[in-house]
Amino acid sequence: MVGKHLGKPAGLEVVGVVVFTRYLARELAARRISANTVAPGAIATDFNGGHMRDDAEINRVVAGMTALGRAGVADDIGPMIASLLSEDNRWVNAQRIEVSGGMKSRSFVGSILRSRRQGWHCRRR
Repeated sequence: MVGKHLGKPAGLEVVGVVVFTRYLARELAARRISANTVAPGAIATDFNGGHMRDDAEINRVVAGMTALGRAGVADDIGPMIASLLSEDNRWVNAQRIEVSGGMKSRSFVGSILRSRRQGWHCRRR
């Protein structure tokens, strides 16, 4: 969630998805169907105009905010989803699973994008 999706509205969206996931987990449990949410961190894709993928400054900032030292790529998320679909994870249910490379905060990336839209420069100190 980058750019206009940061802040309180994004927080409410996350809470809504988590609550809905738990509701689905209870509703579908009798049919032996699990429901989980995968929460990716900053992923270099076309989302939000490709800023995460194409902007070296944003990529550098994100790299500094993750324990693994880089922005994620789609191939970092797929294996987690495949794992959840495996019978080996049949006991995992009603969970929000963060797949973020150990990301600490997303707010600084949003600051860069907002400042650029308004014509300001934003540097990390």
